[in-house]
Amino acid sequence: EICACLVGSEMCIRDSSNWNGMDPYNVNPYWDVYKNSNNSKKDQFRFNGKVVWNITQHLKIQGTAGAELNWFTFEDYKAPTTPGYESGYLQNNNFRNRMYNFELLALYNNSWGDFDFNATLGGNLYKVNNQTIVTTAKDMKIRDVVALMSFNEVSVEPYSYRKQINSVYGAVNLGWKHMLYFDATLRGDQSSTLPISNNMYIYPSFSGSFVFSELLKLGDKLPYGKVRMSWAQVGSDTDPYQLGLVYTKSKFAYPGYTIGYISNGTIPNKDLKPTKTNSFEMGLELKFLKNRIGLDFTYYSQLSKNQIMGMASSSTSGYGYRLINAGEIENKGVEIALNTRPIQTKDFSWDLNFNFSKNSNKVKKLVDDMDMFELEKATWLDVQVAAKVGENFGSIVGPDFQRNENGDILIDPSTGLPMYDKSNHVLGNASWDWTGGVYTNFSYKNISLSAVFDVKVGADLYSMSARAAHETGKSMATLEGREAWYKSEEARQAAEAAEAARQAEAARQAAAEAAASSAANNTTTADNTLSSTGSSTTTTTPSNGGSSYDDSSSSDTSSSDDSSSSSSTGSATGSAIVSYATQFIGNPYVWGGTSLTNGADCSGFIMSVYAHFGYDLPHSSSALRGVGRGVSYAEAQPGDIICYSGHVAIYIGGGAIVHASNERDGIKISSNAAYTTILAVRRVV
Repeated sequence: EICACLVGSEMCIRDSSNWNGMDPYNVNPYWDVYKNSNNSKKDQFRFNGKVVWNITQHLKIQGTAGAELNWFTFEDYKAPTTPGYESGYLQNNNFRNRMYNFELLALYNNSWGDFDFNATLGGNLYKVNNQTIVTTAKDMKIRDVVALMSFNEVSVEPYSYRKQINSVYGAVNLGWKHMLYFDATLRGDQSSTLPISNNMYIYPSFSGSFVFSELLKLGDKLPYGKVRMSWAQVGSDTDPYQLGLVYTKSKFAYPGYTIGYISNGTIPNKDLKPTKTNSFEMGLELKFLKNRIGLDFTYYSQLSKNQIMGMASSSTSGYGYRLINAGEIENKGVEIALNTRPIQTKDFSWDLNFNFSKNSNKVKKLVDDMDMFELEKATWLDVQVAAKVGENFGSIVGPDFQRNENGDILIDPSTGLPMYDKSNHVLGNASWDWTGGVYTNFSYKNISLSAVFDVKVGADLYSMSARAAHETGKSMATLEGREAWYKSEEARQAAEAAEAARQAEAARQAAAEAAASSAANNTTTADNTLSSTGSSTTTTTPSNGGSSYDDSSSSDTSSSDDSSSSSSTGSATGSAIVSYATQFIGNPYVWGGTSLTNGADCSGFIMSVYAHFGYDLPHSSSALRGVGRGVSYAEAQPGDIICYSGHVAIYIGGGAIVHASNERDGIKISSNAAYTTILAVRRVV
């Protein structure tokens, strides 16, 4: 929350800019609920009319007309700083949808003895005229008012959807003793959305039924029972504007010129054919207890050919999809309906109905002998919805984990991470395993109240929100094993710390022994010097009892003797420090596991060395000698530790400080009579 004080008030601007790195698939849910919005409003009108002319007792002409009007508005608002809509976004969709249906029928019915005959001949005109206006606004400047006027950029785009189908059809129905029935139909459609050469398609149907309850005569126990069987063919078209290129004017302009472009997102198909679906169906209908319980069971099988669909295309073509007639898709399934009336009185009744359906679809064949093609794609995820031969239509396809024969995910022993297979695998499918519903109706005289409950189970969904939650550790599923990992990591670090302490103690003891030996050697050297030169040498010892070094000179001593004295002193000091530092060789976790390239790391190491040997801190405010900043090597004095990029040098006098090169994978110790250098960088793991 950022608060800015204004005159006489306080204005608080709450933003979502720091939530999850502006990930548009993992938006702060509270921000979505309280700041973003989407509102809709729908008005629907239906009009129907029918005129009947009874020419004779058996023949009549019937005309019907209907219209359905839908006025639908939808507003989608994204507040500024919303991931993906950082400057704010408002879109208004205004739909004006109109559907008209006109039908003219000639109906004939008659009976002769045990035979009943019905015939229908007619035509139909179906017309759709949808108009949509989409207004999009971006760059919100007046943030307290959600309106188009609050945005800097506003664009208006109109869309239309118009199609018409002209149909003629006929049907005959023949019955015998109200027990055996045979039906046949023939229909022809002409669609405006198909090429002229293929826009007319004709399809027939045949069905038969046997009302066996007429033979059984079981009365109220089974007042009605029927078996039925049918075969039918159905043709269908597609959406309009799929046959050629569609041009539109750009919302941008160039002085004196109008900018236009091709607006198709799908490559047109001028040879498009209508889809044909052949279906076979068997059914059983039963009614019990004065028709208060009814059961309807149906089995069906459908095979669709020349399915019209958009196949994903390479973006280099300039189109996302191309329209094709696919191969063959098979659907099989069952539908069950149970209708009951638990209560029935003179004025009141209660109906309770259940339905269940299960469908299985399989892609039998695709176009051009292809094994799979994309229907929808998410290239940024490497996931697609596809039609794949032998799989459900609409399978979700993408890379998957490598698994053994039991289906367990394989783990890479070198990294501890799951092993990944980037080839295409079927991850799920978009088809429901089954659907169902409950319908209930209460009627009292001329008043009724009804409710419908729908259930759909089993379809898979690739969730970007779930993916982001798993990646960032916010999903409950990521908790499994996390606590165990923390415990194992703590145990590992404790074991390493114990081993480091053991090595440090061993190094300390070795350093103490080396220091004692060096002190004895120095004493002998000093005595020999005094004897040969006849002058005195002063030995300086740190106030806290640490190792000594020679800080004196004699006017009677030659330069070579001075050099020898200084060198031997430095060697003793350097030897002890090198012995102490050796314990860190090859250990990538020394000093926090980082290279000695910053002040904190250098400080920690240097302080440790001084504390171990009991030295006073060096003699200036820059006691840690160049930590985090440059240093003049000329200022260095024996015993000083100098830190510079990637290195720590312990200066022991008698020679120039050498700037050694960086080393990888651990810590390297090098020394000579004049200097000791410890090289350290982070080990690459």
